[in-house]
Amino acid sequence: MKKGNYNKAVNEFNQVVAKYPTHVQSYGNLGLCYGILGLKQEALKNLDKALELDPKYEPAIINRKAIASLKEGEKLPDSSALSVDYYKNFN
Repeated sequence: MKKGNYNKAVNEFNQVVAKYPTHVQSYGNLGLCYGILGLKQEALKNLDKALELDPKYEPAIINRKAIASLKEGEKLPDSSALSVDYYKNFN
């Protein structure tokens, strides 16, 4: 994802959530990737799942607002995405 390969990142994050269905950050990152790819509904679905698991997950809150404001098919600029390393500061 950090290298800009969003389709590959989607596949890998989906593998993570298949194995660990409560992995909040992967749902948030899926939402971000889908938003950058212009897949608004998929993005919102995954961000909503992240927020269902952790209602205070700030990246999902911020990215959901940005993606919700997009028109269908419009892409989230990847420079506006909130960092993918949110939880690293909490370990």
